[in-house]
Amino acid sequence: LALQQLSRTVLPSLIARAKGVKAVASAPAKRAALESAVALLAGLSPEVACNDCSEELRFCTLTSLKRLKEEPEATVFAAQALQLLVRAIQKQQSWVEDDLHSVVIPICDLCSSHRVPLVRLGCFQVMIALIQQAFGHLAPLKKQIQAGCKAGVEDRCREVRLLAVAALNTWHCVGSQ
Repeated sequence: LALQQLSRTVLPSLIARAKGVKAVASAPAKRAALESAVALLAGLSPEVACNDCSEELRFCTLTSLKRLKEEPEATVFAAQALQLLVRAIQKQQSWVEDDLHSVVIPICDLCSSHRVPLVRLGCFQVMIALIQQAFGHLAPLKKQIQAGCKAGVEDRCREVRLLAVAALNTWHCVGSQ
């Protein structure tokens, strides 16, 4: 309850700073504001984050994915951003399908490039959920998805390989229906 109240008072100012609305916001200040907003949203229940803070969730998730492509060393931030994306997919937020290109491309890149297995696992969890929810819209991104899964199948971590195979199986099973 306290976190919900905090999110209603602090989240709007964090988002404004992350967007750079205030002319004083430098790049490190924007990054810190985005990381704080993502952490705050990740701490909320999925219902509150998706229903009461849906626009903030969308901004933070899409901006975080873009940032992770540029700065792949942010491990905790990456895990929290993926957690937000999984929640949005599970709660069937319409913006996920609207922004599939902005979601799938960074996820496929992170599947093979991130140094931390937990983040790669999260990417495959996102991929499986996306395939189950929006398979028909993913056809134009088939090559990127298959390349990300192929990289996962060849991963040095057993758990990542298993989830990559599960993603490929989901792709083929949902596609054959």
